[in-house]
Amino acid sequence: MSTLTWVVSGYAVMFAAFLAPTGRLADTLGRKRVFLGALALVADLEVRRLSRSGGRGGLSRPPESMTRSEQRE
Repeated sequence: MSTLTWVVSGYAVMFAAFLAPTGRLADTLGRKRVFLGALALVADLEVRRLSRSGGRGGLSRPPESMTRSEQRE
């Protein structure tokens, strides 16, 4: 199985695993409250990720190091 297939399958399984409990939680607490809680969680995780990477977003290495294959030619 290719790597892409594993990634898509893993995403589908995780989505399915969280769909029913999240729906139940939304029925209990309210859709807006669950949505805002999830939004706050995602925002918090993004801020933590940015603070760990020094504010460079997804770049864990300097951009110059990403073009080494072009420099070899």
